[in-house]
Amino acid sequence: MPAADQKVRRSPTSPTAFLRQHQQRMSLDFAAGRPSAGAGAQKHCELQCCCSPSSTTRRPQLNRNAVSEYFTPRHFQLASAYEYSFDADDESDEQPDENVSIEKLFGDLIDTATFEQILEMDDDEDEREFSKSIVYDFFDQAANTFEKMHQGLKDKDLEVLSSLGHFLKGSSATLGLNKVKDSCEKIQHFGARKDETGNKDVFDDKESLKNCEKYVTQAEKDFKDAERVLRKFFHEDVPESSTEDSSAAKNS
Repeated sequence: MPAADQKVRRSPTSPTAFLRQHQQRMSLDFAAGRPSAGAGAQKHCELQCCCSPSSTTRRPQLNRNAVSEYFTPRHFQLASAYEYSFDADDESDEQPDENVSIEKLFGDLIDTATFEQILEMDDDEDEREFSKSIVYDFFDQAANTFEKMHQGLKDKDLEVLSSLGHFLKGSSATLGLNKVKDSCEKIQHFGARKDETGNKDVFDDKESLKNCEKYVTQAEKDFKDAERVLRKFFHEDVPESSTEDSSAAKNS
């Protein structure tokens, strides 16, 4: 390949570097069953699709390796086997079926522009093996994180709730699940004994826990709605009542 055609895939400010710094700074060890928390959880993590000094959500600039390091899905042996780059001029409109556009399907649950960056990484637009592996691993990751959040609520552990909110905020933002991202950001702030903006201190732990519980419930609902839509996008039959069924099962 001529040198002029080669694309620089890494730089000190690449998405890969942001994601790595994000994970190192948080030092989350979900395999061990408990994430670290405390003062480090409140630092600006410099992840453009997650934490930003601006109130405006930034659309992440993704490449295949950056996403693979963040989500660690099942099929990343395939992802790491060869170089990946894409030309922005090759963008095309994705149609999950003949009658419904991706924008109409996703509505306000998922940011289409962000999610289409994931779709750009697929080698086969019919199989969509790569994007599907990322999305379905996110389903597992989110379900596991919500379980830990419910345990954190039972334990009244605000620090853990803050760390879990920060963690899920980043991964949901990467896929464009902005409603989940916004709720998780509030969980992060309330768990850190702040108000929902993260600017004012809150000294009543009962109030902070109550607010965390409210937004864990909201984030879980928004996640279930987005999960149903994404499974439909990948041509999986999902009943419209899946969200209600899930909530009923949890409360039984």
